[in-house]
Amino acid sequence: MNGGKRDNDYQYLWFLPLYLLAFVIVERVNIGAEYHTIHMFMDDLIPFSEIFVIPYLSWHVVTVAMIIYLFRNDREVFRKMMQFFIVGAIMSFAAFLIYPSCHSLRPDSFERDNMLTWIVSMIYLVDTPTNVCPSMHVIGSMGLMFAAMYANEKLSIQAKTAMAVTVFFICVSTLFVKQHSIVDAVVALPVSFAAWGLSFNDASPEVGNKLREVMSRKNIVNLPNAITLLRLLLIPVIVRLYLGEMYAGSFAVTAVAVITDLIDGAVARRTGCVTDFGKFFDSAVSKVLIAVLIICLVPEYRWMWLLLMVMLFRELSQIIYSYILFSRYDRVYSSRWYGKICKAYMTTVTAALIMWQGIPRPAANLMIITCSGIVLFTMLMYTRMYLQVVWGDDYPANVSAVSRTLVISLWVMVMIVALCLHDRISLSAILSYTPSDPYLAVIVMLLMFALKTLSVFFYSGVLFLANGTLFSLPAAIAMNIAGALVMTFEGYFIGNRLAGEQLQDIEEKYSKLRGLVRLKNEKPFIFVLLLRLLKMMNYDIGSMYMGAARVKLPQYIAGSLLGIFPDIILYAMIGRGLGDLNISRTAAAAIAYVGLSVTSMVVIKLLADRYGEEPGKGVRP
Repeated sequence: MNGGKRDNDYQYLWFLPLYLLAFVIVERVNIGAEYHTIHMFMDDLIPFSEIFVIPYLSWHVVTVAMIIYLFRNDREVFRKMMQFFIVGAIMSFAAFLIYPSCHSLRPDSFERDNMLTWIVSMIYLVDTPTNVCPSMHVIGSMGLMFAAMYANEKLSIQAKTAMAVTVFFICVSTLFVKQHSIVDAVVALPVSFAAWGLSFNDASPEVGNKLREVMSRKNIVNLPNAITLLRLLLIPVIVRLYLGEMYAGSFAVTAVAVITDLIDGAVARRTGCVTDFGKFFDSAVSKVLIAVLIICLVPEYRWMWLLLMVMLFRELSQIIYSYILFSRYDRVYSSRWYGKICKAYMTTVTAALIMWQGIPRPAANLMIITCSGIVLFTMLMYTRMYLQVVWGDDYPANVSAVSRTLVISLWVMVMIVALCLHDRISLSAILSYTPSDPYLAVIVMLLMFALKTLSVFFYSGVLFLANGTLFSLPAAIAMNIAGALVMTFEGYFIGNRLAGEQLQDIEEKYSKLRGLVRLKNEKPFIFVLLLRLLKMMNYDIGSMYMGAARVKLPQYIAGSLLGIFPDIILYAMIGRGLGDLNISRTAAAAIAYVGLSVTSMVVIKLLADRYGEEPGKGVRP
């Protein structure tokens, strides 16, 4: 019987031609239909870049490769993946017929004429910008990732991590080649998770029995759940008051709902009514409350879209985590401390924005973006908790392998993009991409410093200049220091994770390095400061080297900042004076640079005297 089932697996391969035929039919059926344009403001913040057509097209190669691999090595996961593709395609085609969609994101012309833009033009020619929501590219990529995660041990943890990174870049590529809006990608996520539930999920009778026990009358009918139900019933009241512009009333009812959230857990513990259903019901109602508050605020604060999307991704992930932990490990977890902090902060921010309509827009945007960051942090922490259970004793080794593979994969991807786009990375380009909102500009610039470290080839002076142009001189210096810290920590972490053991072996093997190693070990601050001031190597490569060399962190940070401080001041002053250059401003910047460099050298001399020898002495073996 098992052999017959394996023979029937060939039937799944008919999906590929049938999918193409169905897509053509849907396109024909929708001719003359009223298409709805899909667009949001964040689409306009993403520039067109033809380099992303490479990961975009790699989706087809990776899909075929995964089908072949699973067909030969893991038929069970092969069947689940193909069922995922079928369910995802059916749901997508239904969406296309019910709500025909299109977009107008494609550029009218290309700034550059090369092989990649020609490939993009060919894609535009054969693939119309219609029937785009949800993105089938994203749905298919999610199916590949689920299949990789479920595959047997023959697919190593490093390969699974590399697949996750590849899927991420494929999804992102749809935005940069202007094949999809962010909305298309976001809508594809719940479709993907629904397809997961109908294909990869194993609904065994044992799981059904567990669910019936959780949903029993004694676990549902109790005082704590009644309090939680009251909070659920208050949600439509909050919405009605807000839409009626009765903001004080909406805030007051929200406060009552928050109070019920505080007391239902305490009542459950005091009365001995802590149940798995109660944990789920309390958490679900709290999330619905926050989501409704966010949706109410979306028309007023457009960055609420970002928070809503991040929250959606976290909740969908947690649904999978919770189901697997419940069905396989018989565990139901209540909210952790980080989840409670996140919930409290999100509730406070949304309630404040409801009550005080006059909050300055930059401050409101900063609060919303901070919320999004906290939500991402909690998602990572819940992922960590999930993996600790699933991996068990193998958790430390698997985390080490995943982090190493993740860093290498992201590093390689960013370096490739940076090399291809190096001629377009300029001061004017950075200034054009940076938002006018000062709080958002701070976030964008810090992200650019982080990407700069990964790219290696990108000169940090351009970012220092941009800060001088965007901010006042004190703020520019502060931003340059913050950016330098980002580069310093990130490079150190990469080197520490990737090459620490290898570098130690090299230092022990080659005797000519003993003098350098001795200086590094005995006087790490002087070692780092000399390396930075004399610019003996690229800043990022130097950071990675010192991370791999296990240089003591406090001395490394202090030496790095003092060594780069002259550049921080010089470029901030020059950037501040761009467009109004004069001899006095240029001379002041030069004097400041020389003065800080001399000061740094004096510091080296004083510290060397304190240690009892000159910096150059005692270095030879």
